[in-house]
Amino acid sequence: LPSEVGLLSQLQLLDLSQNTFVGTLPSEIGLCQNLHEMDISYNGFRGSFPSELGQLSRLEVLDVIRNYFSGHVPSELGLLKRMTDMGLSGNEFSGTMPKDVCQLKRDQLERLDVDCNDDHFLCECCGDKCPLPKKPRPPSNCSENEMDIQIFVTTDLKPDETTWKIVNQTSGSIILENGPYNDSEIYKTFKETLCISNETCVNFTIQDSGDDGLCCKTVHPWNPNEDGSVGYSVHWDGKQIAYGDNFES
Repeated sequence: LPSEVGLLSQLQLLDLSQNTFVGTLPSEIGLCQNLHEMDISYNGFRGSFPSELGQLSRLEVLDVIRNYFSGHVPSELGLLKRMTDMGLSGNEFSGTMPKDVCQLKRDQLERLDVDCNDDHFLCECCGDKCPLPKKPRPPSNCSENEMDIQIFVTTDLKPDETTWKIVNQTSGSIILENGPYNDSEIYKTFKETLCISNETCVNFTIQDSGDDGLCCKTVHPWNPNEDGSVGYSVHWDGKQIAYGDNFES
């Protein structure tokens, strides 16, 4: 998501749910002062949750479930006095739910959806049982005896150097492969989905002929992915099992 989203000063609804967005959530989102509802659930956003969200004084609905946000939930969310619906579950938050957010739950929140009382994140105000997400996971086309595999690759300045493949570990046959990408497809995210039998073991290999992986996380003025986030991630049955950007040929 480009940092230029902060220029949308009149934006009231931001719904990017159930897409393939990756990278971090820019702090400039806090400049969207007229935002009432923000739904970025079921994507691949990661990194820390920007405290600048606490500047969105008109925000009523915040849904970020099923991403890969990590670190602490910012206490600044407790400043959102119009908030009625907050969904944070399905991420990798750690620490303790801030007291200011718990106060919102007592005063006004109709829904606070979190992964609470586990080994990594504690929420004393969330009750004994965590609520289920309000949205179901997008349906899979795989059968009962198959697992869904998703591959996300965001290219760098030299997409023609990147290749990857999924190989049957037993037979050595290639199940799926892609790349090298067209040299004009700079900073573009590609998604591939396939179904694999529960009995099949596979290997995923990604290579770069330039020996520098998907490099580098640098801001370029003409880069549509402004934060410079490049890399790959592998998801097995909805769970991320591998990701990175540092590899060689």
